[in-house]
Amino acid sequence: RMHFALSNTLSTITTCSIDTVDSLLNDRTRERQTTVADKEPILPPIGVMFRSFSRTCLVLCGLLAACLLSVGSAQNWPDRDDVYASFIQAGDIELRYKILGDCSTRMPLVITPRGDRGLDNDAILEDFEDFMPLQSRFCVILWDRRNIGGSEVVYKEGDGEIPEWEHQAHDLKNLLDALGITEPVICIGESSGSRTSLNFAIHYPERVAALVLMNMTGGFKSVDFLARYYYEKYLEDLREGGMEKLKDDSRYEELMKLNPRNEARFDSMDINVVRSVLQGWARHMRNSATTPTVGSSEEVIQTVEAKTLLIFDWGLDDEMHTVNVMSRLNRLMPNSKLVVDDNDDADTFLEELDEEEIEKEIANFILEVAVETGYVSQQEVAVAVTMMDDDWDSDSDSSSDEELEVLASG
Repeated sequence: RMHFALSNTLSTITTCSIDTVDSLLNDRTRERQTTVADKEPILPPIGVMFRSFSRTCLVLCGLLAACLLSVGSAQNWPDRDDVYASFIQAGDIELRYKILGDCSTRMPLVITPRGDRGLDNDAILEDFEDFMPLQSRFCVILWDRRNIGGSEVVYKEGDGEIPEWEHQAHDLKNLLDALGITEPVICIGESSGSRTSLNFAIHYPERVAALVLMNMTGGFKSVDFLARYYYEKYLEDLREGGMEKLKDDSRYEELMKLNPRNEARFDSMDINVVRSVLQGWARHMRNSATTPTVGSSEEVIQTVEAKTLLIFDWGLDDEMHTVNVMSRLNRLMPNSKLVVDDNDDADTFLEELDEEEIEKEIANFILEVAVETGYVSQQEVAVAVTMMDDDWDSDSDSSSDEELEVLASG
């Protein structure tokens, strides 16, 4: 908006300057004509020539300044808050999403928010905006998974037969199809957002150019908490007060606030179907206690050939998102690399990096994939890499005091 306002101001100043020059020169020309009206000039009056030259210079200067401002603003993604969320029919459900940049000419980065956060509250994009170079070569797709944010609230007969994260992987494929994006994308997620991204790569490997997976969950404590947090607490609401009590939960209130159509959908649901689906999803979650990460077996994980950057930057006191889970994934995924934050709690046998080094790892990884897929030239990357200096933003997320159910939700 600032660049647009400055461009308009420059245009106005240019116009006013031209008008001022015209006014002054016209006065001089009229004065000259009254004194030498009997003489017909062979060449155009000097005022006319000077006026034409001045107008040309002013116009060119204004256009040059506006172009420079426009080019500067085009280097970064637009502010997320300045882009309206849209809704689209993706397969048989309605999904809410935002797109930053033009995906018809840029490499798509698909960010799946973590936990039960919607696209408006996810912190990944905020971090990436601070350090990601060549943003003009990428577009960003943010989306709300089913039953989260403003996407459709949906519990249909038989939905509980497969895990919710598999439904979400199919939803992502349908979203990209509906948006006309068929080329491989880079999937980025944290915690449950990583789980959806990994399952998308498992089911649709041809649609994935690379994965950036952060802080994934696994183990008995993890699945016990997640089964209760995502499903069993809502089953308790249904037992105590039926669908009306479920509607009073903050998660479902947000679903109806961001998408008013969800209230009618909610009111038309069969409580027995909702109960059956939640029970099925809770059962799938608890059955994942012994897998390397929630929802994916060793055999399936080993089939993922996409280049993958694994990141662990949460402390060792978090018993749900653990460095052991990420290390195990690193051993199983043939084209993966693991980086670990050197925060005070993470005293591990692995090489540890500081925040700026991790940011550079992410940026270099994404740029490398963009070169391989033809969206960015090697020359552009070389220039961008040389500009990664000590000016990187080192502000960190101070969310360590969040409530356990928000911090640990995966």
